[in-house]
Amino acid sequence: MKGDICFIAQPPLFKVVEKKQEFYLQNEDQMKNYILENGVEKVQLVMGDGSPFPVTGNKLLLLIKKVMRIEDLLDRFEKEGRDRNLIRILAGDPTLTDDSFKSEKSLSSIAKEQALPWAIVFPNLTLNRTRIMAGSK
Repeated sequence: MKGDICFIAQPPLFKVVEKKQEFYLQNEDQMKNYILENGVEKVQLVMGDGSPFPVTGNKLLLLIKKVMRIEDLLDRFEKEGRDRNLIRILAGDPTLTDDSFKSEKSLSSIAKEQALPWAIVFPNLTLNRTRIMAGSK
C-alpha cells in the first residue's frame, strides 16, 4: 500500500519448463491451450472399431477446442437449471432457428419432431400436454 493506492501482485499460476526453456502462464485457459497445442501432435486417436480417427494435427486441435467451448456452454445452461441433454438434442438439429422458438405452433412442432430423441434420453419421462407460452423460459 502506497498512499491511497493498493497494489496487488498477480504472480503467474503456472511455471512451464520444457527442455532448457522456462516460461510462465498466467491462467488456466493459457495452460489448457498450451497442453492442447503441444499434446495434439503426440496423440493418436482410434475409433471404436480400431481404425484411426480421421482428424489429426491442427484440425484435431480446432475440433477439441470447439468441443470444450460447447461443454462450457452446456455447463452454464445446467447452472441455470436447464437440462444439458435436452440442449444437446436441440442443438444437434440443423433445422432449428431463432424463429423456431417464437410461437406456440412452432414449439409444438419441435416437440413432436423431437419425441423420439427425448424418449431415448429420458426413458422414464411421461409427456403430458402442457401449454407452452412463446417467449417464456
